Amino acid sequence: MKPQDGELGPREREILEGFSQMWSKLQALMAAEERVILHDVTPTEVHCIVMIDRLDSPNVTALAKALHMTLGGVSKLTRRLLRMKAIERYQREGNRKEVFFRLTPKGEEIKRQHEELHRRRLERDFAVYQAMTKAEKESLLTFVRRYNEHLDRELEKLGKKS
Repeated sequence: MKPQDGELGPREREILEGFSQMWSKLQALMAAEERVILHDVTPTEVHCIVMIDRLDSPNVTALAKALHMTLGGVSKLTRRLLRMKAIERYQREGNRKEVFFRLTPKGEEIKRQHEELHRRRLERDFAVYQAMTKAEKESLLTFVRRYNEHLDRELEKLGKKS
């Protein structure tokens, strides 16, 4: 049976369901690992810490863009990180209006532990990638790039593109 316009066929539904299941399992695994090792922080809090470290000017606006979150969501997130003393606020000389964030020693430790977890995950999952043929990897990369571009366009429509 041929799907009508806009309808997913059985293989497309299987792909979508497979990605959904894989993402749910990966998120659950990451959340469990990061809660046990990283001072009881959520994956979102960890990713915010990583972005604060990576960005040149980590303020609420830059973080919202990098994390694909609303300004309000980032404000709540940074307040939690400030309360747990993982980050601190600062202002640049000559610019008393803008507030930026930087990591505290606790934030640096969380980031270090996250990087170690990331390294262990790569080692854990290496066998899966090692077993793939070059053609399988190329096909998967083509799909991932195409789907990411599609998601970027959808985010742009919503005005939430980074």
